[in-house]
Amino acid sequence: MDYAAKRVNVNKTFLKHGLAFTVSIATRGTYNPTTDAYDSETNADYSVYGIFTNVREEDQRATLIQGGNRAVLLSPLDQSGTVLPAIDREQKVPIIYGSKALNIEAIVPVKPGGITMMFKIVLKGL
Repeated sequence: MDYAAKRVNVNKTFLKHGLAFTVSIATRGTYNPTTDAYDSETNADYSVYGIFTNVREEDQRATLIQGGNRAVLLSPLDQSGTVLPAIDREQKVPIIYGSKALNIEAIVPVKPGGITMMFKIVLKGL
């Protein structure tokens, strides 16, 4: 199955029906074994579209997600169609909706066939 082509179609749906968000993603520099750290980190802002949704009841039962939390399904492509850098579950990624910074509980990439189709982001207290 061509998941890259399906991702483009998913992004079109987000563009048509979604809301604008800004995602700031940090990209690590080169690892320096002498200091046991990365030399530098750069932040880049990406304009993406997403859709607010409720957190499923079974997700609440299976995790520490509290009732009343919301989720955002976020496109992995920016407005120009460029694929965002990888976002993993441990990464702290600021997400802005309008002028409000969202309080993120969890980020889960949805990746059938190894291709990120969307990010499911659970928000606290929205």
